Amino acid sequence: VCVCCVGGLALTTWRGAWMCWVPALAIAFRFVPLKYRLLYVNFVQVGFGVFISKQANAPVPHPDVPDTLVHAAEAHAHAHAH
Repeated sequence: VCVCCVGGLALTTWRGAWMCWVPALAIAFRFVPLKYRLLYVNFVQVGFGVFISKQANAPVPHPDVPDTLVHAAEAHAHAHAH
């Protein structure tokens, strides 16, 4: 994995965290009663965990390799994994 791809992934994850948690916590502190905040934040965390998981498991394109070679390599690896 090249450094430029990891940097882009980190930026996307960081941006997603800000877009998720800032509004979620603002809503929690303003509208959610204290006894339900933990439950509310846990639900938000599940959704954010799905986002992080999708980010971590997304195929990272290499800038020097055409898409057709990447797909061929993935198909070859998948065929030999079973």
